[in-house]
Amino acid sequence: MLPISVDMTDRLVVCVGAGPVSARRAATFAAEGARVLVVAPERSDAMASVPHTWVPRVVRASDLDGASFVHTATGDLDTDRTVARWAADRGVFCITAGHAVDGSAVLPARRSLATPDGSLHVAITSADPRRSVRLVRAVAAWLRGQDLRPARDPRPLV
Repeated sequence: MLPISVDMTDRLVVCVGAGPVSARRAATFAAEGARVLVVAPERSDAMASVPHTWVPRVVRASDLDGASFVHTATGDLDTDRTVARWAADRGVFCITAGHAVDGSAVLPARRSLATPDGSLHVAITSADPRRSVRLVRAVAAWLRGQDLRPARDPRPLV
């Protein structure tokens, strides 16, 4: 994986699925200036505060036409894999939240810390998203001078 920053201003991002994970990711894309299109039969309450256009039905391959980026988190592995395949056919990067290895991109766990000299951004990607979140929290705590031990999680990694 190549860590890069991308200007999302006025780019179409298609989010397939409208649960809490999609809502968090859609909010991130919208905050970066993307036009967010959500395709899902139903929306969670978490999506209410996210600026987006909603297509209330099951996703179709044509929904990805013109997209700069795709995010899929339907809760159905077969659907997410199909969406990732459609994105690949179009040369569009795709995050598959349920099974990251099926996608062509990942959104790392991240934290921003204010310092006297500016903002410090910490981003971590690993094979296990839960581990990435734990690690980025631990690094941020360490940078703030806090003890790292509370950041440890005894659960086995995926």
